[in-house]
Amino acid sequence: MLSGRTKTIRLPGYDRFDLGLFHGFNGSVRAQVNNENIFDRRYICMADNTITPDAPRTIRAQIIARF
Repeated sequence: MLSGRTKTIRLPGYDRFDLGLFHGFNGSVRAQVNNENIFDRRYICMADNTITPDAPRTIRAQIIARF
């Protein structure tokens, strides 16, 4: 991956693995668990000409209810 305005910085490639599990209890309630970066790899992300280390392993849980 090339980064920077003049595209002079070369960053190594990377793979990030995520996992999501969903379960619907009925037509209006759903539970969800997401695990991002499941192998907890260090990697650098580029956006808007800015290079930053990205988040370590992140786990999120949600319960979604529709009324």
